[in-house]
Amino acid sequence: VKFTDDREVTVVAKGQDTGRQLRLQIKELTGTPISAQRLFFQGKVLEHTDCLRDKKVTTGVVVNCFPREAQPGEEEEMLANDPGPPMSQQQVQQQQQAQQQQ
Repeated sequence: VKFTDDREVTVVAKGQDTGRQLRLQIKELTGTPISAQRLFFQGKVLEHTDCLRDKKVTTGVVVNCFPREAQPGEEEEMLANDPGPPMSQQQVQQQQQAQQQQ
């Protein structure tokens, strides 16, 4: 992850991880609140619910972080409203195939 101030941190993530999980790791490594992290990969925003595999975030790529000022209570609200990790496109297809076979 590369920050606008030229800091770089290496994050180890799995393909099924989400943008939220990536943000939590960045917070642990840098102290940057998740609500202050605007993450971009290949020019597109990496949302909380985006599955890294589906967005083609793989080993060795650079995700850019453009920090912004976090508002009081914003992080707690984001975490409270987060539905958790979504299913990847592959998991959705597997679930649909299983339902069709029933």
